[in-house]
Amino acid sequence: FILPSLGSFTTLIIMCSLYGTLTGAYISQKSVVLVDILGIENMASSFGLLICFQAMGTCLGPPLAGALRDAFGGFDQAFYLGGCFMIVAGMLMVASNIFLKIKTRRQRNL
Repeated sequence: FILPSLGSFTTLIIMCSLYGTLTGAYISQKSVVLVDILGIENMASSFGLLICFQAMGTCLGPPLAGALRDAFGGFDQAFYLGGCFMIVAGMLMVASNIFLKIKTRRQRNL
């Protein structure tokens, strides 16, 4: 959401550094989280599905951004849409973690 409104190169560098750091944490923890949630026996298929869905986003993102640029005359809307997708993905991740904790707690109580 913030990239279109950055006014200087320095703030762009700071935001890109922050984004790179946080993305690196996500990338390095993907397999760990998958094993925690789905177990080591399902890691290969779950990692494959994860990469498949990431590939869909990678393939659809640039043409969608181009279509938004053509429709609105700039890339601002593409950044806003990408930010919305990231927020929704984060909310889904939080919800899945909550459901996983509830499920684990119920299994321990049985």
